[in-house]
Amino acid sequence: MKKNVWGIVWLAIGLFMVSCSSKKEYTHAIPKDAAMVMSFDFKAIVGKSGLGNKGSEKVVARLTDALKSGLEGEAYQTAEKIVRNPSESGLSFTDKVYMFITPHSNAFALLAKVEDKGKVEDLLKALNREHICSDLKSEDGCTWTQMGVALCAFNDGVFLLMGSNKGDALSLKGSLFSLMRQDTENSYVGTTDFGELDAATGEIATVMNMSFMPSEVTMQLRMGMPADLKLEDMKYLVTAAFEKGRIAVNVKTLTENKDLIAMYEKHSAASSPIKGTYLECFPVNTLAWAAGNINGKGIYDLICENPTVRQALENPLLPIDIQGLFSSVHGDIAIGYTSLADNDWLVYADVTNKHFLQSFEDLRPWLAMTGGQMQLNSTGKDQYEFRIYRHSIWFGVKDDMLYISNNERLADEAGRRYGVSLQHAPWSGQLTCNRFFIALNTVQLLKDVQSNFLLGRMLGGRVAVLNAVLGACDYMDVMIPDWRSAQMNIVMKDKETNVLQLIARGLENL
Repeated sequence: MKKNVWGIVWLAIGLFMVSCSSKKEYTHAIPKDAAMVMSFDFKAIVGKSGLGNKGSEKVVARLTDALKSGLEGEAYQTAEKIVRNPSESGLSFTDKVYMFITPHSNAFALLAKVEDKGKVEDLLKALNREHICSDLKSEDGCTWTQMGVALCAFNDGVFLLMGSNKGDALSLKGSLFSLMRQDTENSYVGTTDFGELDAATGEIATVMNMSFMPSEVTMQLRMGMPADLKLEDMKYLVTAAFEKGRIAVNVKTLTENKDLIAMYEKHSAASSPIKGTYLECFPVNTLAWAAGNINGKGIYDLICENPTVRQALENPLLPIDIQGLFSSVHGDIAIGYTSLADNDWLVYADVTNKHFLQSFEDLRPWLAMTGGQMQLNSTGKDQYEFRIYRHSIWFGVKDDMLYISNNERLADEAGRRYGVSLQHAPWSGQLTCNRFFIALNTVQLLKDVQSNFLLGRMLGGRVAVLNAVLGACDYMDVMIPDWRSAQMNIVMKDKETNVLQLIARGLENL
C-alpha cells in the first residue's frame, strides 16, 4: 500500500512538471516572422523615474488627468483606479511589455502578460459600457473585442491588441486567434533574434529588420545591394538606456548574411577614423556639425558600382571632372551649420591636389549660354564664386584644403582657427574613435528659435513644446566607429540626475 501511495505521488509530480513545462508563456504570441519587436521594461522605468517613491503624487495626478481625458462615467473611474494601482488593469507591468510589427507594416500589435483575467475582463466591460469597445465575445479559447481599427483578445496568460494599416480590424481575427494559441517553439521566442532582445540592456530594446518598411519604400534600399539580398537579412538591435545625465541609444548590426557583411566591409575600407583636423575651424556655438574621414576614390568606385549612376557620372558631355573631384578628396571632411538665423554653412575637406579645379574653367563656355543666369567668377587664386540666379556658392582650395560655403565672409576666412572652437566642445574627446560623427548644439538651437521672430511666429505654440522637450538638454551626438555599431547620446545639462527623473519633474511642472 505504501508503495502504491509513493507511485501516485510521483505520478502527480510528473503530471505537474509536464503541465508546467508545457504552459505557454505570453511571449509565444509574437509571430516568428515579426519584422520589428520592441520590449519595454516598465519596472525599471518606474524605478528610475522615482514615480513609485513618496513625493511623486503630483506627477501621478498629472498622468491620471492625461489618461482620463475624454473619458466619462465608469471608464473615468476605472482609469483613475489603474493609474493609482496598475495591477488593477489585470496586466503585469513587472514583466516586459512588447510591441511588434509584421513585414511591410501590414499589422502592428501590443502584447502583455495577463496577471488577473477577471480584472482584464472588468476593465474591457467598463470600456464597453462607455462605447469605447464592442461587446465582449468568447471564441477559440479566448475573449475578444473590437476597439476602433484594432482587435483586442485575452486569455489566462496573454493580452494582445492588434491593428492594421488598412483599417479593417475584423480581417485580423484569424491571425489574432492563431497567435494566441501559437506554441513557443513556433514563435519568435525560438529565434536567435529574441535571444538578442531578451539579453539586451536598457529600458527599451528593439530588434528589427528592414522588411518592416512598407514595400513601396524598400526599392530604394536595394540599390547597390546584392541581387539576392533579403530585407530580413538587414537586422539591427537598438537599445535605449536612461542614465544619469543622458539617454544612450546603441545600435548593433545582427546580420549573418556573408554577402552583406562583405559589402559592409568593402564600404568600411573607404573610410578611416577621424583625425579632428577641422575642429578648430568652427566656433564652439556652431549649431550642427558633422565629420568623417574618407577615401574619395574609394567612395567614387562604390557609387559607380551602380551601372546607371556610373553612366551618368562618366558621360562625356558632362563638363565637370566628377571622378577627379572625388579622387582628390582623401582625409577628414567636416560640415558646419552656423545657426537658424543666418542659415550659413561651411564645408572643409582634405585634398591631395587641386587639378579638378581646371574642369570648372572648362565649364565657362557652357555657362555663357545661360544668358547670365549662371556665372562662374574668379575671386582669387584657386578661388571661385558660382552664381545661380540670385544665389551664390563660394569654393576653392587653400593649403590642400577644399572649402565650400554659401557665405562670402566664411569663404574668405576659410582656414581660420577660432580661439574658443569645437575643440572645447564636451564631445570633442570622443571624435577620433569614430569614422563618422554628428553633433547638435540644442542650447544654441533654442537660442536661435527664441531670437528669430519670424521662425517663432511660424512655429507658434510649438515653441513652448520645443522648450519643454529640449530645455533640459545640452547637446546630442551620433557616433559611428564602424559598420557593426553606432551610438546616439542625448546629453542633459544636469549630469547627476537620471533623465527619467528629469522627465517626471517636467510633467510635474506642466
